[in-house]
This record gives sequence, C-alpha cells and structure tokens, in this order.
Amino acid sequence: MSFYRTADRVRNNDYGGLRLRSSGIALARHAAPVYLGAGAGASSTLSVTVSWPGRKVGDLGILVIETSGNDATLTPAGWTHFAGSPLVDVADANGSKLQVLWRFADSDATVTGVSQSLADPGNHIFAAIYAFRGVSQDVVPGRANAKTEKATPSPIATFPSITTMAHNSLVICVASHPLLTASNVFSNFFSSTLTNTATAFQLSRTDGNGGGFGLFYGGMPDLGATGTATVNMSSSLTNCALTFALEPSIALPS
Repeated sequence: MSFYRTADRVRNNDYGGLRLRSSGIALARHAAPVYLGAGAGASSTLSVTVSWPGRKVGDLGILVIETSGNDATLTPAGWTHFAGSPLVDVADANGSKLQVLWRFADSDATVTGVSQSLADPGNHIFAAIYAFRGVSQDVVPGRANAKTEKATPSPIATFPSITTMAHNSLVICVASHPLLTASNVFSNFFSSTLTNTATAFQLSRTDGNGGGFGLFYGGMPDLGATGTATVNMSSSLTNCALTFALEPSIALPS
C-alpha cells in the first residue's frame, strides 16, 4: 500500500486541526487554551477576598498575589504554587514578592463559590484570579517554566524563554513591581515568537508600601523555544517575571 507525502496542513486554533507526517499518519492538534477573564482584584493591608470570574468544572484558575518582598508566602487550601513561585526581587519591605498559584474548578464548591479568602501576609496584599478553559489536566500546569528576579532597577521586565512541550500551548507571562502607585505600570507587552499576544489584567495599588502585577499571554503553535518576551514599565523598577506554558486539553471545551 503506497503513501504519498502531502504538505503539512495545520489549523492552529481549530479543533480537529491535522498535520500529515511523511508516513501519511495524521496527527491531531488540539486547540490552545482560552483566556476567560479575571475576577475583580482586591487590595488591603490586612486580609482580602478575591472573586473567581465565570467558570465551570475543568476550568483552570490562576491566582496571582503581590506583597512586599519580606511578607509571608501564602498557600490557600486547594491551590498549588507554579514551579518557580514565589519570586522576590528584593527581600525587604521595599521589594516585591510575586506568588502565582493554580487550581482546577473540580467540584461544585469551586464552581458555585464566588470568592477566595487570603490571609494578611504582613505589609500588604494585592491579588486577582484569572480563568482559562481547555487546559490539560493530564500534566502539571506550567511544567515548562522559567523566572527572573531583577534586583537592579530597569524600565523593562524581561520574561525568560521556555521550551514548550505541546503544540498550541498558551504561554503565560506574569510580572510584579514594588512601585507605590494606583496607575497602570505595564505597557507594550512584546514577543517576536508568540502569536496573538495580549494583556489580560493588571493591578497597582498604594496600600502599605504599594506595588502591583500584570498577566500577559500569547500562543505558541509549534514546539520549541518561545524566546524572551518583554513589557515596558512606567519607570525604572526592580521586578519579578515568570514564564510558563498551559498545555491544551484533549477534551473539547464548550
């Protein structure tokens, strides 16, 4: 029986996209995870409660927390830190600690519950929950990851390159800063490799010593190195930056 080689045919963001090997064997590519939105952010010098955005069972929640550099690390029940979390640029009251955690909405409690309580870590706490659909539950989220903890002020936060392990991964970049401001600090997220890049949500506040964070993302249709990505900041600041990949689920999200 003969096989004929055809050109690769890929629909990177469609379910049922196919790539034909030279052997004639069809390889399915699953659709990339989808960003659903962020819940209302919260800030305080005490404890806070953050809300989930709309979600259903199987959706992935990403909890981002920014505190002073010497504040306590938080691990609320049901949440797991991504590899590399927490990050600290300067380990004192003038620095920033970035904590990034995940959990799947796996029961009625996480679907019908609308909030997550977070304890007072010390000086201040700023937090938000982001939701994503179509993320694989067969591997640990963010198993491809890398971080940068920049103790020297810079006007740019740099997200280190990672090597993706699945086609159509969604690459997530999270950064924090210690600036005392209520204005947006991050702008012009850029990657020469990622596709359809976007800023998901950023939050900056003046509670306590002040600070903030932002989450950015882009698609990575093929396997390989993502290359570094960058985001501008409104002034020269120390900062933390974490890169990780969310791999697509075999199941088709509705």
